[in-house]
Amino acid sequence: MADADQWDSIRELQKNLKLAMDRFKEASDLGDVDATINLSHMYQTGRGTKINLGAAEQLYHRALSMDAKAPMALNNLAVIQEERLKTALAGSGGDADKIRAGMLANFEESASLGLSLAATNLAHLYSEGKLVPQDYEKAYDYYTQAADAGVADAHYQLGLMH
Repeated sequence: MADADQWDSIRELQKNLKLAMDRFKEASDLGDVDATINLSHMYQTGRGTKINLGAAEQLYHRALSMDAKAPMALNNLAVIQEERLKTALAGSGGDADKIRAGMLANFEESASLGLSLAATNLAHLYSEGKLVPQDYEKAYDYYTQAADAGVADAHYQLGLMH
């Protein structure tokens, strides 16, 4: 009987995610920036739909045309660019330098607007040095920004750096 209850819960979740997508789309069509970002994120992560990075990217750009200072749209667009950069660096096409520049610009703009997630993302990139040149000073500065905003992982990473 537990299996039937579990399947009912899954079906209910799928139904609710579909309803959420429909509502976000309606609100997005009416010009709501937050709804557009939420809809984009659903396409980006595959919640309620199949992952569609092209649709997500297009919607993030639409959100930014509504509000050029939408930090979550900038951050999430940079996350998509980060995945594209990994693909480009693996030799599967794309101008890695152009993608890297766009990714960094979007993360940096988002962090400058106060999104601690973007600061954390930048700190990880600079600390790891895999997609950008390793720069512990920049990593430290971005971890500090995120830590000042209350991000526990940033405090932890700063502890490791010390």
